[in-house]
Amino acid sequence: MKLLGTVFRELTGLFLDDAFLAVAALGTLGIAGLLIKALGIAPLIGGGLLLAGSVASLLVSVWRGAVQR
Repeated sequence: MKLLGTVFRELTGLFLDDAFLAVAALGTLGIAGLLIKALGIAPLIGGGLLLAGSVASLLVSVWRGAVQR
């Protein structure tokens, strides 16, 4: 039973280790989806925004982690 708890904590830690990155990824996805559906921008432009937002959030997350250490 202790092993299952440890495995569960490790798996959730993989996805929730950096709360900023998780929120930024969800926000980027929501904004891109909203722009495509509500404003009718081209899906290719929305995909570009999604890519740029994801890369920017990852870079900010890595920078914040480096500064904290």
